Amino acid sequence: MPVKHSFQDLQWTQGFISLGPHFFTELNPTPLSSVRMVANSPSVAELLGLSASFATDTEWLNILSGNHIEEPLKPIATVYSGHQFGVWAGQLGDGRAIMLGEVEHRGSFWEIQLKGAGKTPYSRMGDGKAVLRSSIREYLCSEAMASLNIPTTRALALVASPVQVVRETLETAAVVTRVAPSFIRFGHFEHFANQPDISLLKQLADFVITQYYPDSKLSLTPYLHFFGEVLKRSAQLVAQWQAIGFCHGVLNTDNMSILALSMDYGPYGFMDALRTIIEAACEGLGNQIDATPIITETIKNLYDGVPIAQFYDSAILASRTLIENDPAYSQVTARILMHVIRKEI
Repeated sequence: MPVKHSFQDLQWTQGFISLGPHFFTELNPTPLSSVRMVANSPSVAELLGLSASFATDTEWLNILSGNHIEEPLKPIATVYSGHQFGVWAGQLGDGRAIMLGEVEHRGSFWEIQLKGAGKTPYSRMGDGKAVLRSSIREYLCSEAMASLNIPTTRALALVASPVQVVRETLETAAVVTRVAPSFIRFGHFEHFANQPDISLLKQLADFVITQYYPDSKLSLTPYLHFFGEVLKRSAQLVAQWQAIGFCHGVLNTDNMSILALSMDYGPYGFMDALRTIIEAACEGLGNQIDATPIITETIKNLYDGVPIAQFYDSAILASRTLIENDPAYSQVTARILMHVIRKEI
């Protein structure tokens, strides 16, 4: 099958947009000036049936930066709700991600989404933008997870602009083109489950079962079977994360894929670095000082929903709880704290 060069040559399908206007808002991305291609993934281009030469094509650069939209592209931002850190957060939605559409290639369907594409009705207090620093992290981690055979959204391209974005400091803007069979989240279901009329919830469930869980459609209890499959796949995904020491950092229901894909790579981290720090803090204090209970307790706390910014706080607290067993753990605590201080200086 020949590869495609123009976006108009790709096999665009209806996909999520067929659910109707209750599920999304139609809008165009916010254009960015002086854009350039920073990185691209030929393997993701291949999934779409797209020629690797897209990376040097001005037309594609303008599309993937949100600067050029025309038929058959039908950009939308989807609405969802969710629980954040155990608390109901109400309506959320794609606050800075805009889906361009869905492409079919060799029997597989792929949604294409621009993250950092500008404000949407769901941006709340946000500016709808993404910065280059965090976009590089998302691009690298999604492609690394794919290489590790861990289910994940993919990254087709990373586009940068000198447009300034205010975060803790002034940074520059970027857009990541994300690709996945679906970006439907737990939060989409929560949104429609929280409405008096559950007909839209049923419509969404029927759509997801038909498109992504065909075995559930054959069950005598299709919704219960579907629910069980989501639980099983999600548990398997988290087990795969743990096997490589990956910590998502913000595992809220609005960040959890109904297909059990790793997605929304924000403040993630890998535990190998933390293990090294804790083991170094225990070194030379005697055989009775063991890093394992500190690491175990730290991981337990992190996966209970502690943000990744509190990695070190969790390790310090875990170490302090052991001081009663052996006062030498006070030195372990101090060493971890010193590492944090040195890191901040």
